[in-house]
Amino acid sequence: DELISSVERINERIKNLVANMDEDAVSEYQHLNAKFHQRLYSVSTNTIAQDLNRYYNDTIIDSFRIEYPATLERLSACYEEHQAIIDAVKNRDVPAARAALRAHNDNAKADFLKNNLDLMHYDE
Repeated sequence: DELISSVERINERIKNLVANMDEDAVSEYQHLNAKFHQRLYSVSTNTIAQDLNRYYNDTIIDSFRIEYPATLERLSACYEEHQAIIDAVKNRDVPAARAALRAHNDNAKADFLKNNLDLMHYDE
């Protein structure tokens, strides 16, 4: 299936990027991560979800990640989380895919908040 091979290739590039970390890795990761998610959404019939994903990656994520880059630990975790999504899609296991996507989103949000709230001068 073209979708599976496409996202597997992207995720393999993410794995290699993490293994050979250099100063361009975070920027390249952001590009590959956006590509991974765009590819998954491209097969959806939900155009609203496609548009939201595009907007989210092109504006919100790009803006935040310039100021608050992802950590190496997060990049490594993303590879594993992406692989769980790929495996669920490959097995056509909708509940597992939904759970993997939810976990990926929750982990990204938690990591971002954990590593950046102090930089954002957030007061509770």
